[in-house]
Amino acid sequence: SLKNRRGWRGFLQLGLGNDSNVNNATSANSFIGFDLPNDSRETASSVISTLGGASYDLPLNPHSKFFFKGSINHRANNDASFTSTVNYEMSTGYSNTINANNELSFALQAYSADVDGEFNNEGFNLSSQYNLTSSQVNQLSLFLRAGVVDYETTFDNQDINQGMLGFSWAHVFSGDSRISMVIAAIGGRDEADKKDSPYNRDFAGFRLSLAYPVTHRLNLFTSLGTTSSDYKDSFFENTEIRSDDLIDFTFGSSWQVNKTWVLRALAGYSDNSSNVAL
Repeated sequence: SLKNRRGWRGFLQLGLGNDSNVNNATSANSFIGFDLPNDSRETASSVISTLGGASYDLPLNPHSKFFFKGSINHRANNDASFTSTVNYEMSTGYSNTINANNELSFALQAYSADVDGEFNNEGFNLSSQYNLTSSQVNQLSLFLRAGVVDYETTFDNQDINQGMLGFSWAHVFSGDSRISMVIAAIGGRDEADKKDSPYNRDFAGFRLSLAYPVTHRLNLFTSLGTTSSDYKDSFFENTEIRSDDLIDFTFGSSWQVNKTWVLRALAGYSDNSSNVAL
């Protein structure tokens, strides 16, 4: 089976862009009576990103396999190097095709993030996904994840335990176009480790993705998503309880050069806002 073939796969992705607020800060010169240094104020920067990774599949039989994945993601914020990041991620898991319509998988993931060349945070989580193919044109998926995020000592008030639940429906429209659509929704909660931490929050998100096969080699795709976060406490005295909203949009294309190589071009835009200015 091609799906359970033993072997390696790899990818490399390069990106260029601009971020109007690379350090996620306020444009104000002062906040609740304190003058803010330049590094704590809104800073724009050009961005160069490099992402590469590899995966290995180890089939046990035609219906089940172990898998291993690893990646490195470097984002250089050229005009604000103190915010440049490197993310390392590794995961391993097991998937089992129960029958023609049902598939179940489990995965253990670990990551580590550096900011400005120094360790910033790391995380571990366990996830499970169940896929039900109800027909040739419909697939339903249920996703569960639980894990922890641990920051370096200076920022350990941000340490959290996180639980997340997700659901998606994938559909292929009939007709010559064969346009495919995925509608996904997630919900979750962060529980802060420290009792006096303000990082307890509930969050929910929604995403719509579409793909159109122009030819057997050329595919166009787009995605629109939104996530809202409602925190349980105020972050500063005399400020309201924090609420954040993120909207992102992507558009791209992929070209199947041959059986081995796929070229992909992607453009994206995101807008993150908060009712707390800082």
